[in-house]
Amino acid sequence: MSAYERYRGQEEDDHQPLYDHYEADERHHELQYVHYDPYSRREPSRLPIPPPAPYTPSHTTIAEPYTKPTATKPRKAASRFSATWYLFFLVVLSTLLFVFTIWFVQAAFSGETGLRTSQVMSKLLKADVGGALSVLRIAQGLLTTFTVLALTNAFELLQWALSGRPRGIGFASFLGLSPTTSLLGVVAIAMSRVSRLPERVWGFTRVLLVVAIWVAGVVLFIRASVITAYDVTQTYDVTAGVGQFNGSYVSSYLDMLKGINPEYNYTIVPSEHLLNSYSLVGSSMHSMSVHPTSCQTCDSYLLPGGIYMTTPWPPEGHEEYPLIDINDAPALRVDFERGMDAKDGFTDEDCSTYGSPPFLIGIKLCVSKSNAFPGSLVAGVYVCNNGTENGACSRPEPMANITTTMSAYALSASVVSSRSNFSIMTVTGISQATQNTNIDIKAYRQALDWILNFTASGIPPPSSVAEHFWNAQDQISSPYWSAELTRTLQSTLTFPLWLFNPNNYGNIDLNDQQMSTNLPKEFYTKASLTRPFTKIVLDRGMLIAFIALEGLSLLFIWAVLVWLWVVNPELPQLSSYPLVDFAFKAKEQGHEGGGFGYGNGLVGADDKRIRRKLKDVRVTLRGGDTGFM
Repeated sequence: MSAYERYRGQEEDDHQPLYDHYEADERHHELQYVHYDPYSRREPSRLPIPPPAPYTPSHTTIAEPYTKPTATKPRKAASRFSATWYLFFLVVLSTLLFVFTIWFVQAAFSGETGLRTSQVMSKLLKADVGGALSVLRIAQGLLTTFTVLALTNAFELLQWALSGRPRGIGFASFLGLSPTTSLLGVVAIAMSRVSRLPERVWGFTRVLLVVAIWVAGVVLFIRASVITAYDVTQTYDVTAGVGQFNGSYVSSYLDMLKGINPEYNYTIVPSEHLLNSYSLVGSSMHSMSVHPTSCQTCDSYLLPGGIYMTTPWPPEGHEEYPLIDINDAPALRVDFERGMDAKDGFTDEDCSTYGSPPFLIGIKLCVSKSNAFPGSLVAGVYVCNNGTENGACSRPEPMANITTTMSAYALSASVVSSRSNFSIMTVTGISQATQNTNIDIKAYRQALDWILNFTASGIPPPSSVAEHFWNAQDQISSPYWSAELTRTLQSTLTFPLWLFNPNNYGNIDLNDQQMSTNLPKEFYTKASLTRPFTKIVLDRGMLIAFIALEGLSLLFIWAVLVWLWVVNPELPQLSSYPLVDFAFKAKEQGHEGGGFGYGNGLVGADDKRIRRKLKDVRVTLRGGDTGFM
């Protein structure tokens, strides 16, 4: 058998290769050097050892006095801070970036602060969408980068700290914590059937924290929206808003009008009031449609007041700021449900007829409290087809009509209006609405009579509001074409509620240029000259998710750092090259192959075989007389 065959056979038996050695040559009585080449089929070469050189004086040396060798003192392990200063730097920087990101999101991307930012903060954070988004993405990118670096370093220090224990650390756990192991390899260790509980825990912990950091980098922009925010230049005190109907104002206001000219034989109805009485809910200066809350099919109108209801007048100047933002003022919401419930109806006392013979123009308006919906009112307008006679419709035949159920609500809101035409641009901060169930029905009917009784005010019937209904009898009967007339009725019914509130001129004590001192406190607020800019608003739920995910990762890193400081385990001097650190600063225990050379059967092993082969191996620090390498 050749030396190669003997070598391969012995290798297969005990996994131990043969090495070069010295043999005695009995035939020639000399010592030979035997050289094995394990990869050659040739016999080992044998070389005679040359005899020692003859003695000559030149070979004489003077013996030095014996000196006991000095033992090399083992190098001490790295101190607490010198071993963890890099991790400390990374986690502090990551924490600062984390705090800055939260602050910047709240200041620049929050819907709550977007509409109402102080002047100082406005100038600091006022930027277009691209600018603010760029700052956030840079901060987020840096945060993710430094958090990943800190997490990697924390796991690396953790693996060496655990390796420094007397029993070391399991090889699978060592691989799971190692920065050189890919995330796929960590997942495989965590899911492997041969992995023990600690190895699974470390694997899942690392995977979950890496995923948390990655998700935190993208979760902020889920469900983001774009809004219009406002930059403020000047703020001033105002009275503003629309309150609830006060029936006592009706008589005093009508008496005030009559007192203008006591000898005038007709009721005075200012033209502005006539205009608003049939167009109020459709005017962008006073009202805007909102989503109904009391019923799904209601027509709902919000009357926040706007600039028209503010005192004093807006300041001049600052033309580059075209809007006025009125903060948190009372508002009126009116809901109209088309038609009436079967439980509701009208009596003769609930109705008033308006006409002027010989004109055929005439209508009958009825208003009463609802039986089906307590606190609400029911109202209807009926067209007198052939005019009126003796205060009633001349013929009691079926009449074209529009009926509705009306509910009034009190709430508060912030409104932004245009300085140029007083139009309401947007309404925010709408509070919970409270229904007004105590409307003075007698005073309310008196206000409607004052507006609709064109005979008492001396208005020609063709110029009256009644003519608008009388001339559209066919449209009233059509569900489609009656929409315009329905809105006219809604405006007429809303007008008394709007005019006779504490902050309108139905209150005769109100001044148009000076703030009144006797209004309820909710009418005193602040207005600001503003200009709009577009911004992105991030969802608060996604912000909470970002804080939870990123905070969990940072909390783990801080916990590892504090543990290292408290326990102060033995740590080698680590370099930037983890593979070199492992090769020269760690050793294995329990591996039956005796090492990681060619003969251990791992050269062609895949992930699964490596995990099975090394499942009982433990890693410890390489120490000894030379200390930590």
